[in-house]
Amino acid sequence: MKRFPFWALLLVTACDCGDDPGDDDTCVTAADCEGEALCIEGVCQLRELPDGSMPDMSDPSACVDEPARQCRGGATCCAEGEECIDDFFCFAVCENTRCGDNGSVCCDAGEICLDGVVCAADCGAEETLCGADNEICCAAGDVCLDDACATPGMECGDDYDCLTEGEYCETVVGRCLPIPDRDPACELLPEFDSIELDEEWHWEGETIGGIEYDDVTMTPVVGDVSGDGVPDVIATAYAATNDTIMVALDGRTGVPHWRIGPGTADDADWISSPAVANFDPSDDALEVLYWLETDGLRLVDGDGTTELAVRADAGGGGRAAPTIADLNGDGTPDVILGCHAMNGLAIGDAAMDFFDLGLCRLNAQTFLNSAVADLDGDGAPEVTTGGIAIEVDGTILWGSVDGNHSLVAIADLDVDGSPEVVTVRSGRVGVLAGASGAVLVGPGGAWYDELLIPGGGSGGAPTIADFDGDGLPEISAAGQGAYAVYDPDCLATPPRAGGDCAPGTTDMLRWQAPTQDLSSSVTGSSVFDFQGDGVAEVVYNDECFLHIYDGRDGSEVLSAPRPNSSRTGLEYPLVVDVDRDGNSEIVVPANRDQAVRRDNCPAAYAAAFGVPEGELPAEFAIGTRGVYAFGDPGDRWVRTRPIWNQYAYHVTNVTDRGDVPMSEPDNWSVAGLNNYRQNVQGAGVFNAPNLVVTLDATAACARREIVLSAVVTNMGSRGVPAGVPVQIVQTVPGPEVTILDGATTGPLLPGQSERITVTASSVPTDTDLTFEVRVDGEDAAAECVEDDNGAVAMENCPGIG
Repeated sequence: MKRFPFWALLLVTACDCGDDPGDDDTCVTAADCEGEALCIEGVCQLRELPDGSMPDMSDPSACVDEPARQCRGGATCCAEGEECIDDFFCFAVCENTRCGDNGSVCCDAGEICLDGVVCAADCGAEETLCGADNEICCAAGDVCLDDACATPGMECGDDYDCLTEGEYCETVVGRCLPIPDRDPACELLPEFDSIELDEEWHWEGETIGGIEYDDVTMTPVVGDVSGDGVPDVIATAYAATNDTIMVALDGRTGVPHWRIGPGTADDADWISSPAVANFDPSDDALEVLYWLETDGLRLVDGDGTTELAVRADAGGGGRAAPTIADLNGDGTPDVILGCHAMNGLAIGDAAMDFFDLGLCRLNAQTFLNSAVADLDGDGAPEVTTGGIAIEVDGTILWGSVDGNHSLVAIADLDVDGSPEVVTVRSGRVGVLAGASGAVLVGPGGAWYDELLIPGGGSGGAPTIADFDGDGLPEISAAGQGAYAVYDPDCLATPPRAGGDCAPGTTDMLRWQAPTQDLSSSVTGSSVFDFQGDGVAEVVYNDECFLHIYDGRDGSEVLSAPRPNSSRTGLEYPLVVDVDRDGNSEIVVPANRDQAVRRDNCPAAYAAAFGVPEGELPAEFAIGTRGVYAFGDPGDRWVRTRPIWNQYAYHVTNVTDRGDVPMSEPDNWSVAGLNNYRQNVQGAGVFNAPNLVVTLDATAACARREIVLSAVVTNMGSRGVPAGVPVQIVQTVPGPEVTILDGATTGPLLPGQSERITVTASSVPTDTDLTFEVRVDGEDAAAECVEDDNGAVAMENCPGIG
């Protein structure tokens, strides 16, 4: 493009024009004025060029046959080789598109004038404009990042879906993109110690036939069963000794999509957790697998109505929950219940089973779960209940059908590259070598002898995470009267190096916190690092309270007590992005069946709040119920995944879309993992956007207009969705006038920009004007830098006769 000297934008100056202009000097056009004076705002006046000289007012008769050179209402002619723009400005002839201040810029051949402001490449409808000078057209499907075209990678929901080195998951568009090169990195570090809870929604149950189905004593699961791109919560509620209902709750609102039951042959078991996964890749909705009250298994479509398969007598034990994994790598999830593995292509067909070794439980009150992993390093998965390990073909790797089946988790505790199986059963925590079943912690164990759970009880499902921030995994579990963390570093001879523990501790117990679970004493827990500082917090609910413990010492980190009643079963709260808004939430089941008065919860609530029982809120006095979703009031918790698909969840077992890997990566070998029942985000957890903005004021003075063009650019390391507020105002002369109250129309990925243009009309002439643009005025997007969201532009249009 070519820029021409802007001599034609003339400035009004004081001058000696003979008599002072007065009533006799009023005019309508230049023809009403004498000599070389022009009609400016109704008064005849002379002009000067910016250098102080007078313009060459050519004889208008010299261009009578050249309309393009005629200017100022025919009062003068532009010079040879020039043309008149807006009937006042003379610029060199432009054979292409004009642009910029008063049309002073001549775009190059093939360029367009973007919003009347800047010359740009003429891109096709499916192409994207890019480049520092708007000179590049990115191909359809590509995006413009940091002024260069980039091809998005595979679809993703979190960083673990991106398999190419140097890529991250940009959740704003759900695609893998190159990690932005920022120095320093654009990061937003959480700055809080205590955890605050904000109730985002509460499903209170349903009243059917006069019966309230509102008691939830199972672990909900989370996944998109409706196919609308938003996670749903699957939960089962009961009413005393009556039947159950299973519901799919919208993750944004808690409003049910559908209900199964009550009083049908399809009613779900009241205590068992369901599972969700993509059994049918032909649609976006996940399918739901659940344990029937009649001890069978049922698989239904995401609509909750269409039955896909049923197994009348599943057997195998595993009442806690079915487990889902692809055992034979055929791309279809398979189903495991204790010592029974069914082919996901036809769970109702016994002839398709992988194996059925009978019932792996002692009685109806013996709870166990199956875990699937490559225990012996042969590249194929095994199934274990802690009492047995089984190859896919039914061969027993170690243990027996009559073994000590347990609630289990799997991780590499001694960080030697091979996994261990952690068991909780009959008030004891055990650790077994994954490949051989050799006892590491337990009677005669190589690391430690019998490890009893403080406070007694049976013990709930174990979790594994880095609780103390030393980069190594520890174990946690709940009992009847205490929650405890067990650390291999707290042994006389630790089985690993580099760990952390208080001097003199040799019983593996890092800390314990008092709790109350007099009912089942098999409640579980989940783990999450809310601040992303490398120290995991425990999320646990006993009979009376929701607890969040600091993983280092067991201190309570909730800013205020949160009553939440439960008679307790196998349930545990979980942390997930339940509404897929990019923020983490806690999903908590609740029930008031027996627990409130029997377990003396109101007295505990009154003591916690320092008020008489009679002054407790009704919700707490009679007990909580249903399902809650809690978030942080300021959305400060680090992001996490939008899925928690089964009781034995451990990140690598499922993608965020609910796909089950044909060959699951070993959780313990993936950087940042080596955990169980802990939800995470992945690399770049602190990455944040940084919105900066420029403002250009482009004059069109002949029309008394100024084109204001704001360019909003994300210079951060994480994208922002559409809808970032953009405001353009005139600040001088005052009072302030709003010209635009708008928002960005598309997502802004790191390095991506959006231009927003508006025209200020009827601007005053010969007046210094100041305009300001403000972006993200209410801090709608949390940024690594919050003080660079504005820009200023100034302009002055001379009067034109």
